[in-house]
Amino acid sequence: MKKAFTLILILSFVFSLSAQDDEGFVRNGKWVIETGTSIFTSGSGGTGGSILFADGSTFTQIGLDIGKFVSEDFVVKGRLGILNTGGNTLNNISIGGKYYLGGMAPIEVNAGIITGFGTAFLGDIHLGYAFALADNIYFEPKAGVIVDEETATGSIKFTFAMIF
Repeated sequence: MKKAFTLILILSFVFSLSAQDDEGFVRNGKWVIETGTSIFTSGSGGTGGSILFADGSTFTQIGLDIGKFVSEDFVVKGRLGILNTGGNTLNNISIGGKYYLGGMAPIEVNAGIITGFGTAFLGDIHLGYAFALADNIYFEPKAGVIVDEETATGSIKFTFAMIF
């Protein structure tokens, strides 16, 4: 009962958000690039790169998280992530979609593979809110779950969606 009440409360909040949607900017047909970071998980940080030096080792990461709006509220996305840990390379390739409930609450689903120590399935689902910083830039904090063939891990993401 408590879970059902929480779900109803979240859904009613999400559908009440449409009043903040700006009708002047049209997203349909435009490209979106996402950048940001993910807490409690790896391999899903978004567009960008980083180099970390620790204990004499070098860790490099580069990623691309890009999509195209096929309607005003729906994005078809692709993700490529490469992590080099000084001799071992992990690759994350996934496709998915993101739908903006009420125009401002993204629900995102992705599925793909991660390779490097064999090949494994990797998928995720996240729900968040898009704070409009400009017509074409959103700050999107999201919470969700990342699943692989054996486990499910909670995830918190802080991303910026830039629409061109």
